[in-house]
Order: sequence, then structure tokens, then C-alpha cells
Amino acid sequence: MASDWAEEELINRYAVLMGYLSMAVRGLGFLVVLWTTVVLLGGFVTALGKKDFWCLTIITLVQTAGVFDVFLNEKLSYIRKSFSGFVTTVLGMVFRNENPNCSCLQILVTTVLLVLQLLVLAVSIVILCILGAVYLFGLLIAVGLSLWRLIQHDYAPSSGDANANLAPALKVLYSLALIQGVLFFYRFALRFPAKWIANNVAGHYGFQEEDHAGHKSVMDYLLQTRVECDKNPSFARGRNLVTFAFALMMKPESTSSGDFASGARILDKILQKEEERRNDAELRNDEELRNDK
Repeated sequence: MASDWAEEELINRYAVLMGYLSMAVRGLGFLVVLWTTVVLLGGFVTALGKKDFWCLTIITLVQTAGVFDVFLNEKLSYIRKSFSGFVTTVLGMVFRNENPNCSCLQILVTTVLLVLQLLVLAVSIVILCILGAVYLFGLLIAVGLSLWRLIQHDYAPSSGDANANLAPALKVLYSLALIQGVLFFYRFALRFPAKWIANNVAGHYGFQEEDHAGHKSVMDYLLQTRVECDKNPSFARGRNLVTFAFALMMKPESTSSGDFASGARILDKILQKEEERRNDAELRNDEELRNDK
């Protein structure tokens, strides 16, 4: 059942739309890779002209990068949390023993481990960012190449019945890549109204414009819902700010972070809003009773 909260429903529908667009982009990417590797490169590789061969190579590499870029933000978050946990564990293990004879060795080991972890962290972030950039700008290049080849359509001439389907196969592939690119950039453009949607919902619940923490809490709800809907669009079903606030407050680490305060802030505004609705309903009932008399 969809959320009964009309305000959150605006966010939920937005997240579901983004989720289905992500599924469509990934599905078309899978079809493009399957079409290039199995149908074209497997059956027509010797008949391809140089233009089409290099176009297909670039498009395939872009799609491969997209496999690793699907949850780029989530991967970066996992890396950050893993690094934080690693540093805490190493420092705790090293300084747990207060034996002064081992202090120099402990400091040396700690320094080496932290430097190594920093190097691994830096390399991981660089690789993920490169993959993300390749996927984003690579899809733009793939769209341009596909559009160029569809307009020019000077495919290699067929030699016999064995290559009779080469031109139709290339047209199908370039069309799939073009449609995927259009959907991807349409989804990318839909990221910009996210802040407006979050501010609209936050304003409905009484968060003032200068209340940046309150607006951030609603924005966090939108971002989390959107990320989860990218993996499963049904995630938004039955979800609202109340369930989000309780989830924040029930986190094991919420007492030592801003999650608990964020959840409490959301619940406070929702309770105030419900109290206003109840008072308005009572006033309307009183007016109706007076009018009946």
C-alpha cells in the first residue's frame, strides 16, 4: 500500500520514478553489452568496418564502467565508514596496553598501518570516481557516437547472405544505446528538483527556511529513499517520515551521532502538525454545531 501521508507521497513517487528509470538504464545497458558481445562481436566481428568496430568498443567499455558505477555514492559511504572503523580499531588495539616499553613500537606500527590504509582509501576513491566520470561522460560520448552512426549509416557492405543482417543489427544496437543515453540524462536532470521537493515537504511540516537542520533531515529522507529505490522501487511502499525518524533513533550508533537528534526533530514537527490538524478539526466541528443551532 502506498504511503497515507500525502506530503511524503510526493517524495516517495519521485524516488520510485528515479528507481524505475535506473532499472531501465541498467536493463538497456545489459542489452547493449549482450548485443555487442554475443551478436555483433561474436558473429560479425570480421565484417565490421573500422568505424563501427571502434564505436562498439567504446560503447561496450562505457557500459562495463556503468556496472561498477550503479551504487557509487553507497560505495564511497562504505569506504568512509570502513576507514573510520579501521582507525578506531587500530588505535584501540595499540593504546589498550599501557606498557611503556612498547610505546615506540606501537606508535610505529600504528603509523605504518594508518599510512597503508590511507593509500588504499585514496586509490579506492580515485578508481570509483574515475569509473563514475567514465560512465557519466562515456554515456554522453556513446549517445553521440550512436546518433552519428544512425545518421551516417555507412556500415560495411555485406558480402553474401552470412552478413545480410549486419546493418539491421547495428541499427538495433545504436538505437538501444541512444535510448539508454536519453533515459540516463533524463534521470540525471530529475536530480535537480530534489531540493525543491524536500524544501516543499519541510515547509509543510513547519520547518522554517532558516532551520537548515530541519530541511537537511527531510533531504536525508529523500536521498535515502531515492538510493534504496534505485535498488528496489518497492522500498518506498508504506514509508514515511515517521518510519524514517524511528529508524534513525533506533540505530545503535544514533546516541553518539546526529541521527537521534534528526529523528527527534522530525517527530516533534510531525506531532506539532498533527496537533494543529486536530485543533482545526475541532474548530470546524464547533462551527458546524453552532450553525446547526
